[in-house]
Amino acid sequence: MTKKEKMELLLAKVAEEQKAAFVAELREAKSKDEWREVVKKYGIRLSEEEKEAFNAQSNEVSDEDLDAASGGCCVSCSCTDS
Repeated sequence: MTKKEKMELLLAKVAEEQKAAFVAELREAKSKDEWREVVKKYGIRLSEEEKEAFNAQSNEVSDEDLDAASGGCCVSCSCTDS
């Protein structure tokens, strides 16, 4: 599971009106424990399979991954082409 896929999975579990705040708090999280607390705060429950996928690699998600998963522009999209 890629970092972008992980972020999309989490965002799918957050209410639409909470997504901006959720992403902002994830950006501010400085450790895996803080990151987990944000996920817990928003009531996100992961299946055992999802937990394993998250633990298989780093839980850190870049700002670019957060933007792309939350509907922002991504580096590879055509909107950046002139």
